[in-house]
Amino acid sequence: MSRSAKVAWDIRVASDPKAESRKQKAEIRTYNAAGDVTTEYTEGTEGEKVDAGLADEQRDYLRMVYDGIENFKDAVGFLWSGVFRGHAHLEKHFSSSGLIERLEPVEQWFWVRDGMFGEWEYNRHANPGLLRGESIEPENVVVFETMALNRILSMLYL
Repeated sequence: MSRSAKVAWDIRVASDPKAESRKQKAEIRTYNAAGDVTTEYTEGTEGEKVDAGLADEQRDYLRMVYDGIENFKDAVGFLWSGVFRGHAHLEKHFSSSGLIERLEPVEQWFWVRDGMFGEWEYNRHANPGLLRGESIEPENVVVFETMALNRILSMLYL
């Protein structure tokens, strides 16, 4: 697993549906190559005027980033396969500019963790029965986890 990320963002927006003013809060986390995290909070009201120029610039930037990932549709399809087994992992490959250029699927048999809630670790040789693997840098991997559909459907037949 490589570590070449320069900057990554994690943006979460939440609104309170019960509040009269429909306040929205955004939490923006910025990660740099050293692993330092900067967190900013913004708050606004739904319907509040926004800077149209800034919004267009952000939209164009995100479009450029997503279009720059050469296998984006295949990567999203692989993440959806995680619905059946409960998890899917993609390794981020970065360009020299620090942007993601590829999201490489890593098959399920290369992953181990301690119990159901332990940290995911990389099992380089896919050795069955291995309880520990190599630690990973979370900012270099996309992890999708959900209740496994296989587990839910098996209840119909047990």
